[in-house]
Amino acid sequence: MKDPLHHPLKNKSKSRSFERITHIPLFTALSPSASSTSSIVSSSSNSLSPGVIRTHHIIANIDDSPLLKRVQQLHSSNLICCDCGSSKTVDWISINLLCVLCIKCSGVHRSLGTHVSKVRSLTLDSFKDIELRYLIKHNLRNDLVNEIYEELMTKTEKINSNATDLQRSKFINEKYLNKKFVNDSNLDYNSTLKLIIKGIHNENINFLQIAIAKSKLSLRKLSQEYDLENENDPTKKNNISLFKYSLKHNIKKDSNLIFNITEFLLINDILIDTNIPTDLEAQKKWPHEALEYWNNKLDIYGDTFLSIKSNKQQTNTIIEEKQLPSKSNNHTNNKKRGNSIKRWSLASIPKAPQNIISMHKSLKRKKDPTSNQIISSTTATIASPPSVP
Repeated sequence: MKDPLHHPLKNKSKSRSFERITHIPLFTALSPSASSTSSIVSSSSNSLSPGVIRTHHIIANIDDSPLLKRVQQLHSSNLICCDCGSSKTVDWISINLLCVLCIKCSGVHRSLGTHVSKVRSLTLDSFKDIELRYLIKHNLRNDLVNEIYEELMTKTEKINSNATDLQRSKFINEKYLNKKFVNDSNLDYNSTLKLIIKGIHNENINFLQIAIAKSKLSLRKLSQEYDLENENDPTKKNNISLFKYSLKHNIKKDSNLIFNITEFLLINDILIDTNIPTDLEAQKKWPHEALEYWNNKLDIYGDTFLSIKSNKQQTNTIIEEKQLPSKSNNHTNNKKRGNSIKRWSLASIPKAPQNIISMHKSLKRKKDPTSNQIISSTTATIASPPSVP
């Protein structure tokens, strides 16, 4: 059965045909060879005025996407665009917001920047990562996203599929970048941190979506401040990093561990913990799947982390030089290069994350007055925190 949302060109030379969808009427072209297709697309892109939002959709010989069908079957709200309600070409997604989009709205999402929305195509992109595929198959729902980002919106403020480019751009920017319709979107560091910890503890993706939307801080900034706080405060040296804590909350499927919580946090730019266990005794305390996943993510996100750390060190050096003018300006240059690759959190890891759990009162364990035994809070989903090496 053919995909109802995907319409290939009716041309005998399908392998050399493509459609270009822009703000101007659709045009169809037949390239002399497959290699020249990219140059034609590039030329057409450059011909558009720079001030206009541009999107394109290359239609190739693609079989029906089982992932697209799975998303459509997950919830009825996924059959239409999360933003404008269009039912045409709704095969684009934001992997960090976890919503389905039409091609026009996906173009505006790209203009927001990847720190706001990371756009992918369900028919053109390859999703080989197990964790990402799991999130798409089980957690990608337009209705849940709109419950968060359109909670305070009136019916007259919602755009439809006939919206102009300007109307579409304005609405989507207000919805996700400015969080105009999010209820209480100015949570501070402490309030957000408690929600993030509770979301990880309860292994609830939707709870994490709410926490990220309501915070005035990005998840990267939040995790950065959390690691610095643990590093500088002697009373918090035993706090485990948010990344490591999330690794402990995984699911088991077909004898394999899936780190869906950690994946969602990484997609939303949480800082990765670079202090991976290296000695055999420490490694024994972690499942081999966790170490393998951790190493793979370090290969992907490690450079970004070190760049942030390096920039922060340079800023701190400038501040120190201003406060201590008697010190030589070459003081930092004389340090060993190894100092530039220290991880944000230098705290030791406790046997159990008691400190991180105690930050949210709903996760604390209570004592049963009759049996003198510790019982779990009714608001927590598990009786006790996981053992952390």
